[in-house]
Amino acid sequence: MIEMKEWDGFEGRLWKEEINVRQFIQDNYTPYDGDESFLADPTDATNKLWDALQKLQKEERAKGGVLDMETEVVTGITAYGPGYIDESLKDLEQIVGLQTDKPLKRAFMPYGGIKMAVQAAETYGYNVSDKLKEIFTKYHKTHNTAVFDAYTPEMMKVRHAKILTGLPDTYGRGRIVGDYRRVALYGLDYLIEEKKKDKANCGCGQMTDDVIRLREEIAEQIMEKKLELQKLTVTIQTGKGEMAKMESEIAETNSRLKLLELEERQLADQLSRAEGDIAKSKETLAQSEAAMAQANESLSAFQENLAEEKEQRDHLMEEITQVKIRISNSGQQIYAAEETVLRLQQEAENLQKETRQLHQQMELLRESGDKRGETQEALHAEREKLEQQEETLRQQLEETNALIASLTADTAELEEAVQTAADTATKLENELFRIETKQEKINEEKQRIFDRMWEEYEITIGAAKEASKEEKRPYGELKRLSKEWKNDMRALGNVNVGAIDQYREVKERFDFLTNQRADILEAEGKLRQIIVELTELMEKQFREQFAVISKNFSEVFQEMFGGGKAYLKLSDDANALESSIDIVAQPPGKSLQNMQLLSGGERALTAIAILFSILKMKPSPFCILDEIEAALDDANVRRYAQYLTRFSKETQFIVITHRKGTMEYADVMYGVTMQEKGVSKLISVDFSKAQEDVV
Repeated sequence: MIEMKEWDGFEGRLWKEEINVRQFIQDNYTPYDGDESFLADPTDATNKLWDALQKLQKEERAKGGVLDMETEVVTGITAYGPGYIDESLKDLEQIVGLQTDKPLKRAFMPYGGIKMAVQAAETYGYNVSDKLKEIFTKYHKTHNTAVFDAYTPEMMKVRHAKILTGLPDTYGRGRIVGDYRRVALYGLDYLIEEKKKDKANCGCGQMTDDVIRLREEIAEQIMEKKLELQKLTVTIQTGKGEMAKMESEIAETNSRLKLLELEERQLADQLSRAEGDIAKSKETLAQSEAAMAQANESLSAFQENLAEEKEQRDHLMEEITQVKIRISNSGQQIYAAEETVLRLQQEAENLQKETRQLHQQMELLRESGDKRGETQEALHAEREKLEQQEETLRQQLEETNALIASLTADTAELEEAVQTAADTATKLENELFRIETKQEKINEEKQRIFDRMWEEYEITIGAAKEASKEEKRPYGELKRLSKEWKNDMRALGNVNVGAIDQYREVKERFDFLTNQRADILEAEGKLRQIIVELTELMEKQFREQFAVISKNFSEVFQEMFGGGKAYLKLSDDANALESSIDIVAQPPGKSLQNMQLLSGGERALTAIAILFSILKMKPSPFCILDEIEAALDDANVRRYAQYLTRFSKETQFIVITHRKGTMEYADVMYGVTMQEKGVSKLISVDFSKAQEDVV
C-alpha cells in the first residue's frame, strides 16, 4: 500500500490500495442535515469584495450576459497566474485565483468539442483564434470527435434525430468523467504506472480478441495520459515563457510610461521656467526702462545745464575777448607810457648832462669873475626852468607808473577769470563726453536685452510690455523663483531637442482620445437611458409573469403532492430584477417552511412542480427531460409520470430515464444495448402500437 504526504488526515484503506475515487469520497464525506444557523455573518472584507463583484455582474448583464471571453489561450490550471476580483482590494482576498486572467471572463475549453466552443464564442460576438481551431481540428482529438468516431451508422441516425446525445455512460466514466478526480487524488505519474501494471497483467498471458482490445484501450489510455502530462509540461513551460515575456513587456511599458511622464514633467517644468524667465525678463525690462528713463532725465538735465553752461561760456568768452581787447589797449597804453618814460628818462639824463655842463660852465664863469654875472643869472634862470620841467616830468612818470601798476593788476584778474572760465568749460566738456558715453552703453545694453528676449523667448519689447501689465510680482520673489528654476534646469541635464515634436504628437493623441472619450461618454449616457427604459419594461413583464408562475406553481404543487400549498416570493420586492427568489412549500402534513429544509425527494418534486408551472405559463412544443425524477420514490415517480402524460397534450416530451414507473407511461421507448462486446445496437419499442396489438 502506497502512502503520500498529501493523503495525511483522510480515512479509508481501499482507495489507497487501488484507484478508487468513489471509495475515497464515501470514506471522507459527511453529509450535513442541519440549517444555516452555524454560519457567521459576512465580514467587511467579504462585503467589499461582493460589492465589487456585483458591479462587474451589472456590467456583464449590460453587455448581454458575457463580460469578456478568452479566445487565445486554452483555459487550464496553469494557463494563468493568480488573479484578483479587484486589484485595489487584493489585500482583502484570502483565497486567490480566477478561472481566467480577469474576473467574470469566460473560459475557453474546447476539449468537449471545438465546434461547440467556437459557436458559443461567436454567439456573444467573440472570434476564436485560427491557431486554436487548427490545433483542435488537425492535431488534437476532442471528446465529441472521439464519440463520433465510435458511432455506428444506426447511432449516427439517432444522433441526427436529436434522440441520442452521447455514448453510453460507461464510456464517460471510464475515459473522461473520472479523470479529473483521479488526477487530483493520485497524480498523472502514478496513474500512468498503474495503467502500465494493468496492461502487463491484462489477459494473464492469453491473447484473445477481448484481451487485445483491452490492451489497446489501456495503451491508448497510457498514451493519452502521457500526452496530457507532456501537454501540461509544455503548457507550464510556455506559460512561464509567456509570463516572463509579459513581465518584460510590462517592465518595458512601465519604463516607457515613466519616460513619457518624465518628459511630460520636463516639458511642464520647461514651460514653467520659460514663463518665469519671461516674467523675470519683464521685470528686468521694466527696471531697464526705469533706468533708461532716469538716464534720459539725467541726460536732459545735463543737456539743459550744458546749454546754460555753453551760454555762460559764450558770455565768458565775450568777456574774455573784451578783457583781451582791454588788455591789448592797456598794453598799448603801457607801451606808450613806457616810451614816454624812456623819453622822459632820456630827457632827464640830457638835462642832467646839461646841468653838469652848466655847473661846469658856472664854475668856469665863477672863475671868470663878474664878467660873466649876467651869463650866470641867465644860466640860473635856465636852471630853475629846467628844474621845473624835471619836476613836471617826475610827476608824469609817477602817474604813469601808477597807471601801469593798475593796468597790471587788472590784467592779472582778467587772466585769472579767463583761466577759471577755461577750466569750467573743460569740465563741462568732460561731463558731456561722460554722459554721451553712458547713453551709448545704456543703448547697447537695451539692444542686448531685446536681442536676448527674442533669441531665448521669441518675444518682442511690445509683447513684453503688454504681458507685464497682466501680473505684478515683487522683485525678491522673482529673483528667488529665477534661482530655483535655474537649479531645476541644471538638475534636468541635457535638453531633449525632440521634446517639442513628442509633445505635439502626445497632444494630438490626447486630443483624439479626448474626443473619443467624449463620444463614448455621450454613447454611455444614451445607453444608460435605454437600459433604464428596458429595465422598467423588463421589471413590469417580470412581475406579471412571476405572478402567473407563482399561481401555476401553487396549482401544480397541489396536484403533485396531492395537497398542501406553495408559492414563490421575491426576497427584495423593491429590486425585483436583482432579487433572489424564495420558494416556500408546505407538503401535506408539514408546516410551511423554506425549500432548503425539505427532504431530497420533496425538493426534487418541488423543482419539477416549478418546471411544469413555467411550462404551463408558456407551453413549449418540444421538451427534453434528463433524469429529473431520479431522486423520487416510486409513488412520486408515478404521480410525476401521470402529470407528464396530462401535460403531453400540449408539449412533446423526450425523457431520458432509468425509472420503470416513467417508462410505463411512455408512448415510445428507445434504448442502446450491447449484445456483442464492443458492438452497440439501438432498439425501440412503440407502446401505443403494442397496446393496439394486445387489444
